[in-house]
Amino acid sequence: MKVGFYERQLCERGTTVAIFDYAYFNEKILGNESVIFYLNNPPQEPNGEDVKKKFEKNFKIYGIDKSEDIDEIVKKEDIDILYQLSLGGNSHIHSKFCKNVIHCVLECNNVAKHFSKMATISKDVFKWKSDTPIVPHMINLPKHHDNMRKELNIPEDAVVFGRYGGETEFNISYVHHHVIVVAREHPEIFFLFVNTKNFLPDRLKDSYNNIIFLPRIPDEHPQYKKVKFINTCDAMLWGRQCGEAFGIALGEFNIFNKPIICSLTRRHNAHIRILGEKGIYYPNCYGDKELDKQLPIPPKSLPEILINFNRNEVQKQDWNAYQKFTPEVVMKIFEDVFLK
Repeated sequence: MKVGFYERQLCERGTTVAIFDYAYFNEKILGNESVIFYLNNPPQEPNGEDVKKKFEKNFKIYGIDKSEDIDEIVKKEDIDILYQLSLGGNSHIHSKFCKNVIHCVLECNNVAKHFSKMATISKDVFKWKSDTPIVPHMINLPKHHDNMRKELNIPEDAVVFGRYGGETEFNISYVHHHVIVVAREHPEIFFLFVNTKNFLPDRLKDSYNNIIFLPRIPDEHPQYKKVKFINTCDAMLWGRQCGEAFGIALGEFNIFNKPIICSLTRRHNAHIRILGEKGIYYPNCYGDKELDKQLPIPPKSLPEILINFNRNEVQKQDWNAYQKFTPEVVMKIFEDVFLK
């Protein structure tokens, strides 16, 4: 079977990570062939050259200028199924010459008629119903023990909180404020932010040696440098206003037994559902005490969590709640839902 995978933009975000993993293990586990489609000029920002090279090394890829170009490639490659991971179900992208399936990330109503199958990445996708199939993302990173502490001049025994993800998705001002206050009062605690918009006021941008902003981690396969960053950190500090419909970045930290420090939102809370009692929670950013009663364990104030974090005690505990999302488990679900 030959499966086409459409990704609008090749970037560092979770959707592209997921597309690569589905396509890669479609070949390695399911024994099918994967062909990649992407837009040459995506509307948001240019494709990442390092991401594109990663795909080129592993798959046959086609850049297209308009959606109508898909049909010609589908016929040429004799593709059986065209898969796409989309924000919602009403995407106009499809082919008239093969079966079309869609995998919804944020909402799943108003599914276009040209899709023969639809699934979501979790129950927390907007408008999910009990009869809607769920195909989760997978977490797949190489294991090694290297870290960045020496190159960043961070003591081996220092507490380090880290974060990566979409550049503008660390956007809870409440969290920004407490990071600044804790960093000022506790210079022995470090905060590392990869691919994160610098939230420090201009007058403070050069004031903190323990708040470090780093550029985007170059994409590669396997992702050695991403794991090197995770190994540098003792926990992930999360702060995304809209929440998570799955949370690939959280899962990537979590499978290395790094606790996730996070909160509830009024939108997507798959991260809470998955982490359960293995999460470390601070109050939601709305000041809504009734909302926080939905947490599996009571929240603590964020400064208290950060200041009292004991890295030696934390390392003795089991924080891994994303361990079930292995390629083997997820691709069996993927096959059953989309390819049969």
